[in-house]
Amino acid sequence: MQLAKQIIATKYPYILPIRYIAHHINLITSHIIKLDFAKNVFTKCQNLITFFKTSYRAGAALQEDIINSFIKGGGLKISVKTRWFTAWNCCNSIIRLENSLKNVLENQPEIFQNALSLKNILHNCQFWQDVEQLENILAPAKRAIQAVEAKSSNMALCFLELVKMAIAIKNISNIIDLNFKTYALKFIISIGSNLIF
Repeated sequence: MQLAKQIIATKYPYILPIRYIAHHINLITSHIIKLDFAKNVFTKCQNLITFFKTSYRAGAALQEDIINSFIKGGGLKISVKTRWFTAWNCCNSIIRLENSLKNVLENQPEIFQNALSLKNILHNCQFWQDVEQLENILAPAKRAIQAVEAKSSNMALCFLELVKMAIAIKNISNIIDLNFKTYALKFIISIGSNLIF
């Protein structure tokens, strides 16, 4: 298999192995999620989702509010460590259901009697901003993978999404985590240069 790849790469240097680009984008996403800022936000999201998935009463109240509010897209989405796109799905579902989550807290506070940390998370405005910023960073990675996996793959769209990801990281406030911003940008640039050369 390696020999076949090498022969094709030498004979047809203008053919790019698109499958590896998807792997590189997956690496970018997994490295970003491992950074402290993203890990902290993501852990809070997972705790919130786990609570609503494991507590029948909380899950039923949330589902009822989703139906009553006519929210599309379903309920909270869990994340799987091995699948890059589930991180975006997780953040997106939390942002999409922000009002429903707050409604459950407001209308049935007794559900959170033994979950004060989750109650504090739902009241924390910074948490919602952090989740939104993380979602904005992960969205271009999802679109880049979709561009690569499409029938008519367009490399320009893939690279454009990587640039959008870098811009989303650059737009993060320095107050949040300067180390996250710096490291994530360096990593995207190094992966991007590996894709080109």
